[in-house]
Amino acid sequence: MPATAYSLPSTHELSLDTDDAALADFSIALIGLLDGMRLVREGWSQFYKTPIEPGKLVDFACGESEMARAVDMATHHWRALDKDCQKWMFGAIHWYCFTAAYEHHFERLGGLCSVLDTLYRVHVKKGGKPAANHATLAVVLAEAHQVPVPDWAQVHTVNNKDVSRLSTLRNEFFYEGRYEGEPIGFALPEENITLDLEAFVTRVMLAMLSIKCAYVRTVATTQQKHGLDLL
Repeated sequence: MPATAYSLPSTHELSLDTDDAALADFSIALIGLLDGMRLVREGWSQFYKTPIEPGKLVDFACGESEMARAVDMATHHWRALDKDCQKWMFGAIHWYCFTAAYEHHFERLGGLCSVLDTLYRVHVKKGGKPAANHATLAVVLAEAHQVPVPDWAQVHTVNNKDVSRLSTLRNEFFYEGRYEGEPIGFALPEENITLDLEAFVTRVMLAMLSIKCAYVRTVATTQQKHGLDLL
């Protein structure tokens, strides 16, 4: 039987110029994301599986020379947010890394859709353009932050309703107990939409954190590693 919670040895020590616990939590989660791992405070638990080597959770590589600059950009942006947005951005990174521990594609898709919803909350709270409906949410975020829009996020009209491939899968999963048109666990999408969505979400997150890099302008459907390439 797998353990429901477990701890791992501490690997890093964080030094800040403040005793702001929320900033410490955010910084740890952010460094983990940039390293492609799930990093947590000493004393916190891991659930399910978790990578113990860098680069497993993201499709970009952030070198040591870029890490300090990327963290500085993101924490500077985070400090300027209100308390709600600060919590939401930490939650988005935390839940993105946590979702990778899930075993099944439909579980990860559900978690990633929650992350996307959280990022949208931040977007709207900061005065960003609202989405007309859930089908247009991913497009609104992509266009606001100059991230290429994947085909599965493109909106079209069916029976006078806006739909996308992603919104159809999401709504079936959350509201109908279905995945790819069948009861959950009985079918899978033909395309690699979960992997694509992971890549899309990381691009939106980094763009929303003001990490200026060429990576966020790359296509999320290539299934390959990219350099972060800070600008």
